[in-house]
Amino acid sequence: MPIEQSSRWDAVGVEPPDGAAKYVAGEQPIAEYDNWFNRAVVEDIAALIVDALKITERWGEFVLTGLLVHESATPGMSVVVDPGIAYVDEKRAVVEAATTLAVPDADATYDRIDIVVIYGDGTLEYIAGTPAATPAEPATPAGAYKLASVYVAAGATAIYNTNITDTRKLALTAVLDIDMNGKAITNAALPCIFNLNKGSDTAATVTETTETLKQEITADKNYIYLVESIHVLATNPTGSGATLYFTLKALLDDGSEVNLLSAAESVAEGGSFDDTLINVMDAIPNDAKISAIRLYAYCDLAPVAGYEPTVQLEKVTGVQN
Repeated sequence: MPIEQSSRWDAVGVEPPDGAAKYVAGEQPIAEYDNWFNRAVVEDIAALIVDALKITERWGEFVLTGLLVHESATPGMSVVVDPGIAYVDEKRAVVEAATTLAVPDADATYDRIDIVVIYGDGTLEYIAGTPAATPAEPATPAGAYKLASVYVAAGATAIYNTNITDTRKLALTAVLDIDMNGKAITNAALPCIFNLNKGSDTAATVTETTETLKQEITADKNYIYLVESIHVLATNPTGSGATLYFTLKALLDDGSEVNLLSAAESVAEGGSFDDTLINVMDAIPNDAKISAIRLYAYCDLAPVAGYEPTVQLEKVTGVQN
């Protein structure tokens, strides 16, 4: 006999009790149970999308795919922009086909630097700089994203790849078109991101009296994009005769380091430290990528042998790609 449905297909539904989610061959799924499952899945997906969009906010404008600027098949005073997609000025900019852009004639005396930009509507523009003894590239117009800079030497008659500097910020992303409960999330950029949950299994002994790198955590593949928490352990046994100091730094993709603590933490003789640090992303410059989280430590005096302090970067959680 058919099952009586007490729920519309689009109702919220209820979680089935133990043993109730069983169907006899030929019967329809029970709508209120089926709806509960479907909605639970959709809500989980929505939560993931929200998290992904929060990460995407740190990327700003970027190229999803293509849009490489390169020399023409027969090099001359022109460049070619490959088809591709970018996110510019909160818009999805699409270039459907390879596009050739003319390069203005070179100056007879001075070099210049030009730029190639794309606008949110997909329009490409070649902008010539001003010839000078020390040339500078022109400013990128508001609402545009710079794809490349082009160095045009005095008297040049052709542009080669060696004259072109690629300035695209590429994103490993998937493009989603999702509609949930009537609220569209269209062309949401979802970076290929993974959970970061790593730490050092053992503590490092501190004997140095100058700041020394003791441990670091790196991404499994490329970079760390978000640090949620850092758990640090430190001990300074009675008898060390010294005060232990430690600090945390982020190694950025350009090789520079940023302090994540306003000042070094100190652990007196006989003391210990066991705490989780949060809100460290405020110290990271806009548009920077994190290569590693580093733990530095030192003592104010050489510790007594056998009573050396220890530090441990026990856990770093966040998002990596």
